[in-house]
Amino acid sequence: MNTDQTTEIVQELMASLAAGALEISFRSALPAYSFGSQRRGQRKGPGLEHHGFREYDPANGDQASHIDPVASAIESEDDAYVVRLYRSPPLTCLTVLLDVGLSMNQGTVGTFKSLLGALCAGCGIKCAEKIKDKVSFITFADQPITIMKMAEAQRSLMPALFAAVEDRLLAQIGSSIGGGLSIALKTAQQRSRGVVLLVSDFANMNEEDWEALRYCGLKHDTIAVFVQDRRERELPCVPWPGMHYSLQDYQGKAISFWVAPDNGQGKFSAWFLQVLRRIFGSVTTAREYSENFRRYEESILERLADCGVSPLIVSTEAQEKAVHELLQLLASKARL
Repeated sequence: MNTDQTTEIVQELMASLAAGALEISFRSALPAYSFGSQRRGQRKGPGLEHHGFREYDPANGDQASHIDPVASAIESEDDAYVVRLYRSPPLTCLTVLLDVGLSMNQGTVGTFKSLLGALCAGCGIKCAEKIKDKVSFITFADQPITIMKMAEAQRSLMPALFAAVEDRLLAQIGSSIGGGLSIALKTAQQRSRGVVLLVSDFANMNEEDWEALRYCGLKHDTIAVFVQDRRERELPCVPWPGMHYSLQDYQGKAISFWVAPDNGQGKFSAWFLQVLRRIFGSVTTAREYSENFRRYEESILERLADCGVSPLIVSTEAQEKAVHELLQLLASKARL
């Protein structure tokens, strides 16, 4: 892929981000100032969150402007005044981990899973940019490829999208060993509690990866974006007696099998499936294929729940919906 093609894809991703952006009132993690010329916020007010009440005491530095007349009338005794207490919101730093392995470089509806993953990663960086927080970005396959250290989100967005598009072509050899996620999480090394956005199809995960993700879920507020494609969930409807079908598996190997019509069509019985298996070896129906993926999806979601992360399923045929739902989820995390 040449530079012009990469630039065109990045521009399309930027356009998708702009089209799917939500007018969400993100709370800023920057310090609040006493006068507005130093920083113009998205929300009115001092930029602090309400923490509680206590009796007004000028000796403790309480300001008269913080007296709450309604709370004073309800909660205070002996006609004492009550002031509102504020505290600064916690600083939110975002770490984006994008899987660019060979299994992500597949798709059927004009968009590879890797490009949808790049779009989801861009959503996270775009949210960090809106609340003026810093972000780090890592792409990985069997090991980290691009490592961008913590920096301003506005400066990181375009380089991260270029890396997401280019790095997906570097993972030419698939691997079922896994281990790339655990190395990427160790590379990130985010000490203070923050938000971690993991974008992957979770096809090549070993126990070391799952254990690293479980530890990440305990330490950080983690979002796991489960990227899917329709080809993984569905097979085309075929006429009787069926048709030959081939595709690439998660390791990039070509596999072939015979797709038979579902039993519900009444064209054949169970014994005929056995005959087809003797002839073609590997035989399935659209229903069996879909049920197998449903069980696989449930197993992944169960592992993600055990890791204490917030899962979000996105699919290549619904990009706008993916952007919308992910931005909403990120906004809820930004308010914590």
